[in-house]
Amino acid sequence: MKHRMVDGVSRVHYHPGPMPQRTAIFLLFFISGALGLVYQVLWLRMLILVFGSTQFAVSTILTAFMGGLALGSYLFGRIVDRRNDPVRLYGILEIGIGLYALAVPFLFDQLVPVYRWIWNQFEPDFFVFSLLRFVFALAVLIVPTTLMGGTLPILSKFLVTREESIGLSVGSLYAVNTFGAVAGTALTGFVLIPVWGTNRTIILAAALNLVVGLAAWLVWRSVRTRSAPGSRAPATAGPVIPPEARLILWVLGGSGFVAMMYEIVWTRVLALIIGSSVYAFTIMLTTFLVGLAAGAAVVSRIADRLKGRFAVEGMIALLTGTAVAAFGTLLLFPELPYQFARIYHDIRGSNTWIFSLKFGMAFAIMLPPTLLLGGLFPLAIRYCAPHVEKLGRSVGMVYASNTVGTILGSFISGFFLIPHLGIQNSLMLAILLDLALAAALVVGATGALRAMTGWPLGRRVAGVAFLVVLGAGLWFGAPAWNTLVMNSGVYQYADDMEEADLTREGFNRFMVDDIELKFYKEGMTTSVMVVREKSTGVYLLAVNGKIDASSEGDLPTQLLSGHIPLLMNRDPKDVLIIGFASGITVGSAAQHPIDRLTAVEIEPAILDASHFFDAFNHRPLEDPRVRVIRNDGRNYMLVTDDRYDVIISEPSNPWMTVASNLFTREFFELGRTRLKPGGVFGQWLQLYGMSPLDLQALTATFHSVFPHVLVFNTIEDADLLLVGSDHPLTIDMDAMAGRMSELSVKIDLMRLRIGTPQDILSYLVFGTNEIDRFTEGAPLNTDDNALIEFHAPKSLHYETRGANAVELLKVTVDPTTYATGLDDPERRRAHYLSLADSYRRRSLFSRAREMLSSVPGLAESLPGQELMRKIDGRKRGG
Repeated sequence: MKHRMVDGVSRVHYHPGPMPQRTAIFLLFFISGALGLVYQVLWLRMLILVFGSTQFAVSTILTAFMGGLALGSYLFGRIVDRRNDPVRLYGILEIGIGLYALAVPFLFDQLVPVYRWIWNQFEPDFFVFSLLRFVFALAVLIVPTTLMGGTLPILSKFLVTREESIGLSVGSLYAVNTFGAVAGTALTGFVLIPVWGTNRTIILAAALNLVVGLAAWLVWRSVRTRSAPGSRAPATAGPVIPPEARLILWVLGGSGFVAMMYEIVWTRVLALIIGSSVYAFTIMLTTFLVGLAAGAAVVSRIADRLKGRFAVEGMIALLTGTAVAAFGTLLLFPELPYQFARIYHDIRGSNTWIFSLKFGMAFAIMLPPTLLLGGLFPLAIRYCAPHVEKLGRSVGMVYASNTVGTILGSFISGFFLIPHLGIQNSLMLAILLDLALAAALVVGATGALRAMTGWPLGRRVAGVAFLVVLGAGLWFGAPAWNTLVMNSGVYQYADDMEEADLTREGFNRFMVDDIELKFYKEGMTTSVMVVREKSTGVYLLAVNGKIDASSEGDLPTQLLSGHIPLLMNRDPKDVLIIGFASGITVGSAAQHPIDRLTAVEIEPAILDASHFFDAFNHRPLEDPRVRVIRNDGRNYMLVTDDRYDVIISEPSNPWMTVASNLFTREFFELGRTRLKPGGVFGQWLQLYGMSPLDLQALTATFHSVFPHVLVFNTIEDADLLLVGSDHPLTIDMDAMAGRMSELSVKIDLMRLRIGTPQDILSYLVFGTNEIDRFTEGAPLNTDDNALIEFHAPKSLHYETRGANAVELLKVTVDPTTYATGLDDPERRRAHYLSLADSYRRRSLFSRAREMLSSVPGLAESLPGQELMRKIDGRKRGG
């Protein structure tokens, strides 16, 4: 600590000691930034499991997180100015964060009964319930995030020794902390959770917080012993933020708002190009933070040298440059699908190179504008925090202002702007807002700020005119995106293109030329599109570019997922289906004589899109027995007390983040608690882009919850349907025949040429007796290890159907093993003859031969010989 005289008043400044102490503080703050993002990722994952994966829930969680940061920066900024021990206070905060972090999982668990009670008492609508989610999240997270928010103003107070270095010191701190956030994001997404799991990562992060706190304490002791004693600095007269700089404070808050608009829009668009896996989102967040950190690091080096008008002009230039760079992303996005496909074929076969391609595209989009955005903070700090004595309060207010802007930007963009304006218009609006903020600085250069800039009225008018003209030029110059190209699902389907046809014309011919757009909506959580193939008339439903349902190719899975679980239950009356999609599965289940069917769908745009499948789905939305719940499927099962005879889970692919939460042991356990005794749970699984190890892990996970399982292959080498129960599962041939004779059920199944129980049996691959052999040694997929979410994306670009078919063949059995009511020999012969014919009609000729040879003399009988001739003739014809 040292004294100096300023305007005749003794000022006390905190001397941070020799370079080792300064270096130690920067290192500790880097670790703090990393841990902050580790916690944000972990807490967000845990809250999604409890509160649901709706976009509204996610945004309210983030809002609560950032709200705590804003509150902490404001409160502790005021506190630190009245203390002489900023480093010790920083250490105390870090220890507090670590200890509280250990309690967070327990606190989240305690909210579940409260959450369930509110739902069962009032069944509030989606919006009200989401607001309650926000209150719960805020109640848990406000303490640790407030402590996190206080660290920047506290360390700023310690490091800044001269008013001439405020911009450099605080800007460098901000940059170091943000670079730490980059490291924390990357480590959590690529290393910590995949290797350690969620629970051990929490313990590790908390332990590191304690280490950082103790290290800060040691630094404080070292600094205290090297410094001369002194008293606390008296407060200087005047406001914390100079009047001439208040406009800059508002502009910085506005830039935080626009920054979140950019991040949300870019993330939504890049998800169409590089996919929706956990790695894709990690790449996007890492890239965004790299730009902010690098921009802050560069500008902080020159912030203190920009005096007077040059600082204001610097902010105007950064805002204008950000707008122009963001407009460049509008020009780049339409080019990315084709470039992804072209480059993908050059590097195909290596996950490392594919991840590098995705990183490269994210950097190309995000880095230029985020570099400019990151430079705003150190400039704002330099002119909103001119006095060392009030530095804590000043930095706290600046940081809080920026954070409040990000809160509003996240909330408004996700739930109002994108659903109502669309992605492209929202991005254009963000660009215009950046120019408006720049214009505000030009127009607002009055009084003391005008004296700072030295701008006459004419120059200010010219500046505003330039920005208005630039904005108009960008607005009218914005390119029109081709919806079909942007939603072509290139991250999924680039591998299907022929290498010899990788020209732009070839890309368009493969991806979009045969497609007619019927519906498109950028919903609250995803982009939904319905197209019609011109050559076939087939309708396709695509979510973020990936086809999730169709009127033909996926029809067997969609129909059988609705029928088989209900046919396996003795008397189904109450049915729950998770995932609406085209509505075909819901409509098929509704053909049975049930009392009630509850369908849970997270995205409202899906329901609108499903009407284009009304000719194929029996119009379930018009069925009075069908009730649609807008919510996350897992969240709904968590809060409802209802019990069901049948639950069918048909979400998107398990390699996709969020959807992966519907394939864990805990999800299946939750589903089992919502089944009535003897109830049946149906779960869809994919065979493509899924390694045999992952397939076995998912099957083992399902079996760990449901002791009795039957596995059906609804589309050969493509889809499986797992049917599980706590009661033995057998197929009563008489009972099933009676159920299938229901006219509406019979008509619906005939779309697949299914008319007998043997036709259903022909899809059965293996059951409870074989499942242990199929899953031997396979690990379980849990909420903690997130095994499939982190491992399955690595198989996405590999052909795995053949390998999975080999593994299934090893355990394939005669489906009659699980049939009852065939004791009579003649009936048994007729059964095998019918089963063989079912296989023949599905072109499974070897299986048909096996069935004919299962009963002695059957193949030699007249019906057997006739069927054999059909089999042989069909094989020769093929």
